[in-house]
Amino acid sequence: MSTPHLSDSDYTREDLHEVAVVMSNTVAVCAKLLEQHGSPDQCAQPTASALAVMESADELLTSMSRSLTLARRELRSIDARARQRFLDRRSDDVPLLAGN
Repeated sequence: MSTPHLSDSDYTREDLHEVAVVMSNTVAVCAKLLEQHGSPDQCAQPTASALAVMESADELLTSMSRSLTLARRELRSIDARARQRFLDRRSDDVPLLAGN
């Protein structure tokens, strides 16, 4: 089965609002995480032990990864709804065969 080619009309205003909310939340989470972990220069310079630096880096990346994974999941859900609307509209355009 081929992937439907969606157009702007397949997405509703609500979909676009939800995308904006998802992206705003994701950026806010990442900004908060970066604030908690200091500037990029501070992340690169060990201030304590090497193990503490590695643990902090792992914690930051894990938290960011979770946030990004959640955002991707939410965006896929929005896209799936648009694809379903597209497919529903296409099925409505298919004429019924005579005698069925």
